[in-house]
Amino acid sequence: MNTMRVAIIGAGPIGLEAAAFFLLRNYDVRVYERGTRIADNVASWGHVRLFSPFSLNRSDWGLQVIAESDGDYKPPAEHALLAGREYLESYLKPLSDCDLLDGCIELNTRVVSITKQGLGKAHAIGQASRGKSPFVILLESTDPDTRRSTERTELADVVIDCSGTYGNHRWLGVGGAPGPGERRLLSSKDYLLPDILGRDIEQFLGKQTLVVGSGYSAATSIVSLQHLANANAATRVTWVTRASHDGPIPLIEGDTLTERDAIARSANELAVKELATSVNSCVTWLPGVELEAISQRDDGSYEVMVVKGGERETIVVDQILANVGYRPDREMYRELQVHECYASEGPIKLAAALLGETSSDCLAQSAHGADSLKNPEAGFFIIGAKSYGRNSKFLLKLGLQQIQDVGELISRDFQQPGL
Repeated sequence: MNTMRVAIIGAGPIGLEAAAFFLLRNYDVRVYERGTRIADNVASWGHVRLFSPFSLNRSDWGLQVIAESDGDYKPPAEHALLAGREYLESYLKPLSDCDLLDGCIELNTRVVSITKQGLGKAHAIGQASRGKSPFVILLESTDPDTRRSTERTELADVVIDCSGTYGNHRWLGVGGAPGPGERRLLSSKDYLLPDILGRDIEQFLGKQTLVVGSGYSAATSIVSLQHLANANAATRVTWVTRASHDGPIPLIEGDTLTERDAIARSANELAVKELATSVNSCVTWLPGVELEAISQRDDGSYEVMVVKGGERETIVVDQILANVGYRPDREMYRELQVHECYASEGPIKLAAALLGETSSDCLAQSAHGADSLKNPEAGFFIIGAKSYGRNSKFLLKLGLQQIQDVGELISRDFQQPGL
């Protein structure tokens, strides 16, 4: 076995694919997953259908190691548009269960911090000697039965952060800060993707819901809420977006991801009367609006103060669904020398490359090469959705290329452990 120690943070799609990739090359690989199961975030939005076909969401090497472990395995059709839970059960779980990955994944294990042995953040700036010091990873493991936590440290020569951004939400208030009352009254689940037509139906059926956001998550929520309204006319929605466009969701001309295009058009038709079809829409769209404050009435409903063009209005709702996107959690590598974009909070070289993208269609993007993933901290890489920071245009196919790019960098620049 190659004695190079590779630590991978997150056992989601990119983390699992990276583990298989580097194990095939005989690296000493450990994967740390804070959740109770592999692909914990995917499981939480398992009811949502992926826009991209399976062919873009799996690797050749992933299929290879599954087939070598299970001769009877039959992958999904290449063109299949899988729901999250289908993707998990038909591909990610078989990948994590294969012989190659046996024993390398630690669940219920959170990476608290990553430092360099014997070096602080301000030491050996720009010096090659810094790369000779191994990473020290502080881990917090939780016993799933007793809920007791223990801490320990592990060393690694290379650290690959594949932890993503889902669950680390942005805020609703003015300028992206928390609005008064937001932190006290809303919980983390209010920023996720609820199963409106399934397990969470009672939360929304016959209720007045405020949806905030102008991305595909908000569009998905809007379309699902309309399905509820078709069955129960008391189900009503106020949809608030900061931007003012012809419709809440900007359309991509000639969008080849037909599921994405259909969701966007359906949501826009529900919001804009001029686009409306025969559907009796439950949606009231308020564009160009910022949320100022949230308070709660004695009956549990919310009073939401919004402002548009200097004019304030109070909206009373039963539920608030904050589909405002996510951002990277950078706390774990705060003591490393990581050069970040001040706008997107992603690694600066990749952020600069993304800034030069001219297409609004993420499918038209390609990976930007191995050097775009390099940091001043040699041996530390951020890949997957987190590498895009606040930019929501990431696709899994790009993360698969990033894995190969990191492999190229390691084989080129790290011939021996600690170098």
